[in-house]
Amino acid sequence: MFRLKRGDIICIARAPKSLFDEAVLKIAFLLRDDPILKQAIDDGTEDRLLRDFYVLSSASDYDRFLEMAQAAQRADNAPQPTQNRHFSSFALAPPLGDDSKTAVPNSRMLTPLPEGGIITPQKKPAPPLKSLDASAFSQLERALRVTDVGRFVQHSPVRMPRKNGMGPVLMRLYRVDRAQLAKALVPDHDLVSASWFSSRLSDLLARRLFACDLNLEGRDLQAVILSASIGSLKAGGVAHILNTVPALRRFRACRLVFAIDAADAFADPFQYLQVHRALHDHNLGCALTGYDPLIYAMRDPQLFPSDFDSIDWRLLRLWEESYPEKMDAIAHAINASDPAQLILDHCDGPDALNLGTGLGFRLFCGPALTS
Repeated sequence: MFRLKRGDIICIARAPKSLFDEAVLKIAFLLRDDPILKQAIDDGTEDRLLRDFYVLSSASDYDRFLEMAQAAQRADNAPQPTQNRHFSSFALAPPLGDDSKTAVPNSRMLTPLPEGGIITPQKKPAPPLKSLDASAFSQLERALRVTDVGRFVQHSPVRMPRKNGMGPVLMRLYRVDRAQLAKALVPDHDLVSASWFSSRLSDLLARRLFACDLNLEGRDLQAVILSASIGSLKAGGVAHILNTVPALRRFRACRLVFAIDAADAFADPFQYLQVHRALHDHNLGCALTGYDPLIYAMRDPQLFPSDFDSIDWRLLRLWEESYPEKMDAIAHAINASDPAQLILDHCDGPDALNLGTGLGFRLFCGPALTS
């Protein structure tokens, strides 16, 4: 631990209670070769500069310094520093050679200066977002009736590796930016992880997304993915959606896929499989979104066999039976990492539901992987 040497100079700067929760003493050490002090000596202004400094020359000086610290903490209207100065910050301890039992300053009373030595008011942390309740949900529903949801629609690229090794399938995912929507329509509420109204919120936003005039064309685009929900696809019927959605009537360039959050599908697999069958009857794609365990093969090849290069739930099931001891490590990595999203090959049938439920993956609907 750094210890003060005889003759070292320290700066005492006190902050008023209006800037901090309490009048906290800010401590930093200015060594004798500090350029600011050298410049002050050259200019002949060292007396003014050193007015706010205290030279520790003995253990008794150290005790008096502690008394000053306690007095500064009790001061309600302590003056602010007259000028900004840069200092080197270290831990505070009694001088070398001091055998007395002087107590080390209380950590609540003495706080080191931040790096760079400039004291700035601490920003109070933002209050946590409120959970979406019935009143806020009704407010959101009313606001969405008169709001252009198109300005909150995000589109991001998604890639899906192909088993034939010809490169990834390029797709574009369209969805409503829930965080920005919340700021505009229901401030201070959390729409991203609204668990109590998750299904109703997904249905509401999906229906509004379908009604937007989206530009679904794009060069080299092989598929367009629309963020949907079981309820939004089941309530009006797939045929009705295809006949009423403006963007879908013009959509001819590439394949259309409806993406459903895997957590909703796992919660109600029977309803999901009904929607899945209806989409396939109209030659439309259906995909589950959420965590793909094979994303970790890209980051840590040790988790998977070297020949396991295809994102295919049927192969994953065979691999799981051959390497059951590795699945705990994969599940732990999934739970401990940031959310990601990938559209999976062969991920929309009963096998995917069974495997995902069996592994107990923590699922998210986060940002898509970019190509």
